[in-house]
Amino acid sequence: MSGTDHDVALAGTAAPGFAIAPLATTRVSGSALVPACDDVGDGSDGLEREREVVFSSIDLTAWAAAALAAIDSLFLLDRAARIRAVDAARATALEAHRKALVEAIVTTLRPVAGMIATAAETEAARTAWRAALQLRLAAVYPKTASAAWQMPEVPAVAALDAVAPAEPDSIAAAARWSYSAIFAQVPTARDEFRVSILINDAEPAGASPPMPAPDPALFRALARLASAWPLVEPKLIAALNEGRTEVSAAALAQVDGLIGDLAAAWAGTGEREEASPHERQALAGDAQQSRWDYAFDFAAQPEVTATRSATTGDLPRWPAIDGFRTPAEDGKAEGRYTAVRPAPTRGLALRWDDLPVAVVQVVRMETGLRHDTTPSQAGKVGVATADPAFVLLSPSGPAAPPVVPATRIAARPFRIETDAATLSAALDTVIAALLIRDALPGYRRPDIAIRVEASHVTRLSDGDEMEVAVPILLADRTVSQGPSATPPMATAQTWRENLVGALVDWHDMTADQEVGLLRLAISLSLPDAAPRAPLLRIDAIDIPVPGESGDWWR
Repeated sequence: MSGTDHDVALAGTAAPGFAIAPLATTRVSGSALVPACDDVGDGSDGLEREREVVFSSIDLTAWAAAALAAIDSLFLLDRAARIRAVDAARATALEAHRKALVEAIVTTLRPVAGMIATAAETEAARTAWRAALQLRLAAVYPKTASAAWQMPEVPAVAALDAVAPAEPDSIAAAARWSYSAIFAQVPTARDEFRVSILINDAEPAGASPPMPAPDPALFRALARLASAWPLVEPKLIAALNEGRTEVSAAALAQVDGLIGDLAAAWAGTGEREEASPHERQALAGDAQQSRWDYAFDFAAQPEVTATRSATTGDLPRWPAIDGFRTPAEDGKAEGRYTAVRPAPTRGLALRWDDLPVAVVQVVRMETGLRHDTTPSQAGKVGVATADPAFVLLSPSGPAAPPVVPATRIAARPFRIETDAATLSAALDTVIAALLIRDALPGYRRPDIAIRVEASHVTRLSDGDEMEVAVPILLADRTVSQGPSATPPMATAQTWRENLVGALVDWHDMTADQEVGLLRLAISLSLPDAAPRAPLLRIDAIDIPVPGESGDWWR
């Protein structure tokens, strides 16, 4: 018997709107007992001596395609005749297994792309596919479609970066940053690209594990055949060619068992449910962490449709995509990016702007891909309109390294122009700009280490442009931005009161000195970093001190 990739085309023409789905829509893992030695096919007990092997990240459809092609090879005219001459009963059993596989596969035929089929249309489609598969089992996974059925690869990360504000004109602007991610490939029109931003989750967990096999019995049968076939098939063919009847019969018995197990397992497969592309790690239990999830569907290019969600329940902000206009922040979970210039072909650049340093201290990214292999109907492509049974899901790629802001603002002093009646009010202006209160609702602000170096600035002489900064104090404290704190940590309110008190005490001890300007150098750092590399350092924040300032120092 013989056949070509044209067989499946004939079946598809005779049964438009029907197709046989991939066995699994994501890479799978599982264990199976496989031959433990290389004497399979020698008439020994090779298949009885087995060991358990754990298989990880397997493309089950690729395994199935190889298995069906191997079975087809037994039914080539000259080989089938030799098998029947050696053991007619075994040849008949193999033919029965093959017919059982045809029926098991045909049973999984399904209408796609939302088509509603009558019972008569379904039976006619099965008849067409049955005829094709009786010629060649491997027609179910033709070589011409192998690329489309391969598990998708997540676009590779080309660069991840923390982008500092270029020329901030205020403390509040200086205390924000951008997270930038550039991918080496642009997803295709049949891809939905999934991106997750993990905020303040600094420990990469590694690649998410592949999903378990959708049908354990089928997985085990395919694993056994994939492991044993390279051992038994060469010896069977050599024995048949050389006329070694005893060895041929023994090898055929082993092949019969492998194929019989596969046919029985395939017949027992049921409907599959779509699996998650990668296992989500729920971070909502720790309110200092958040996860922003996005799905970008490229089916309607030059537009990109997107959805968003977050573990806190509040919608995360939309990222900017280079070459596209960002959707409006309208409170909706769905949005549409419109192209403002030709779509990128060599890379995809995403950027999350306006992230408060005090709140978004560490960012880590995970990615995944859903690829639509649904046979196209009326020109429709894309995951949004796809049949879930034909949507292949990539496991998430290796966890990207965490990115932290590292910004130093030293170009010029920021001057606090305020009518504040007291030192406390002036410091409140600085604190409000650094610890931006309106950021990321529904999410508890994380702890942060704050280092303050205070000095007073005087001129060397009247009219002299040179200034001298005389140190006053150094305060370094980890601060809880929440409503409470456990010692030695302080709440932001307690920290502020202590800072004001220390400055007032210094002034009381040096009342004879005229202070025209307070200068603060402030660093924000991760609370548990050692040594503390600043997330943000502002070298100079100047607070003018009014004349006759006795009442001001409180």
